[in-house]
Amino acid sequence: MLKKDFIYVRVNVDKTDDLARLYGVRGFPSSWFLESAGARVMEVPGYVDKSVFKKVLQYVKGGYYKSTDINAYLKKK
Repeated sequence: MLKKDFIYVRVNVDKTDDLARLYGVRGFPSSWFLESAGARVMEVPGYVDKSVFKKVLQYVKGGYYKSTDINAYLKKK
């Protein structure tokens, strides 16, 4: 799903910290979801089990972030 429905960019902040600074990333790893215009949708800090991460991808892909809190969404799933 990640490769098919998202544009995935991996940034090594050891070599360049511009993007990390721009988006306020302080902990690693961090997964950030942005809208096409660059507006921040949400951040998922730290390691996340793949079963939970899949639900996060469904949450973002389905646009549920526009009306539902991620914690409420995950409780339903």
